[in-house]
Amino acid sequence: MSRLGAVTFSLGACLLTAAALPGLAVGVLADPWQGGMFLGGALTARALRDSIRRMRFFNAFAHELSHTLVALITRGRVTQFYATDTRGGHMQHAGGARLPIVIAPYVLPIGALVLVAALLIVGLTPNRLAAAALGLACGFHVVRMLDDIAACQSRHWQGTDFAFFGPQPTLAIIVGVNALILSTLLAFALGGAAGIAHFWTGAGTHALQGLASLRALVPGLPA
Repeated sequence: MSRLGAVTFSLGACLLTAAALPGLAVGVLADPWQGGMFLGGALTARALRDSIRRMRFFNAFAHELSHTLVALITRGRVTQFYATDTRGGHMQHAGGARLPIVIAPYVLPIGALVLVAALLIVGLTPNRLAAAALGLACGFHVVRMLDDIAACQSRHWQGTDFAFFGPQPTLAIIVGVNALILSTLLAFALGGAAGIAHFWTGAGTHALQGLASLRALVPGLPA
């Protein structure tokens, strides 16, 4: 993927997220405690950053598991998998969609997604405790993601996940995808499945309105 394509994708994802922010703000104002519990959980993960860093085996396992899950989902075949507390981990695959596999550990908050899936299966809307747990899982993801990126940068990106497509395009895509996923999880914490639907409906509506305004300003744009 070209650097321009990656930046364009990231910008589009961030703008789509920004288009839905008014709806998220209304949700937070409607129930400040629910949004506050989510934020409190995320800040707790930030405060526990040193403890999270010491969970070396778990971090390596979660990283390689993310690669593995996306490889399998995209019809790839895993040929090697290991995680250690001293040498990190490694996952080797054949086939599958390379870009989603590469960025998976940096954009998939596995703990939060498991909790969302469990709540959806039993048909429950998140209460304040669940909102705090979702915030904690998202904060854990951000802490681990930033540490992984810093570790790759310390190696000048050589032999890391960022070597496949280049650090700048990969980072741009990671920013855009995280903006969408983390905002969607906040929407779920505020209103469950209905919150997600409201988030994406609002994002789509505002995005279409923005495009209509842009076409009015620039008549040459395709309809």
